[in-house]
Amino acid sequence: MQDLYAVPHRYTFVLLLTTDYEPGNHPIRNHEFFDSNRGRAFAFDSIMMRQSRRASKQLLWMWVEELMRESQGFKSGLDIACGYMKNKPMFKTENYFGLDADEERIETGQATTGGRGIVCKIEDIPPDIKGDFVVCLETIGINTRFDEGNAVIAYEKCVHATNRGGSLLVNVGPRARDYFGAIEKIASDSFVEVEIREYGRASEKRHRTIANLLSKLYLLFPFLAKSKTTPHLLIYCKNRRDGN
Repeated sequence: MQDLYAVPHRYTFVLLLTTDYEPGNHPIRNHEFFDSNRGRAFAFDSIMMRQSRRASKQLLWMWVEELMRESQGFKSGLDIACGYMKNKPMFKTENYFGLDADEERIETGQATTGGRGIVCKIEDIPPDIKGDFVVCLETIGINTRFDEGNAVIAYEKCVHATNRGGSLLVNVGPRARDYFGAIEKIASDSFVEVEIREYGRASEKRHRTIANLLSKLYLLFPFLAKSKTTPHLLIYCKNRRDGN
């Protein structure tokens, strides 16, 4: 097996240990780590990857960047609850469209990223808004402005917004834990392939270096990332079945 930290610069691991890891703040661009959850190594771009002082969220962004590489080849990307459209650089689709309930965030996102979007709540997504690669992150059961009682309805809306043969990437947080089972069933009924990753440990803010080290540890040993007190699911679905 190759070195787990098979990076193109010999001092990269020292950098990660000793510096605050800010996007665009150092010359190291491409990193590769072994993901034992999928049994292979993958690369990520530190410039593009979103950052967090919470180890659990940093792990999420590493997973998301890895999985969103698979959006390459899809025509339309749909970012549900897009906020300021910070996810746009991770989309490899031919086009990008964002949706959020906050008008100011949509306007700012369009002005800063060049993306297109509309103001709309998840529960009210119109039937003509669809994408081939659909993402909804840090909202269902996580955002305090989201009514967790609508978790199942919101997930169904995300499914319906995914075109036949398309993919859907959603994370669900602890405020919606009572609906995990129902959401997992909808996913398995609606898609040919479903992968679920559990995480949530170390959700509190830490020094950025510590958060990065913990997230790398969880990346290597995913079972350590699971949490009973703050459980999160990252649900990745591929090949949408026939349906409305």
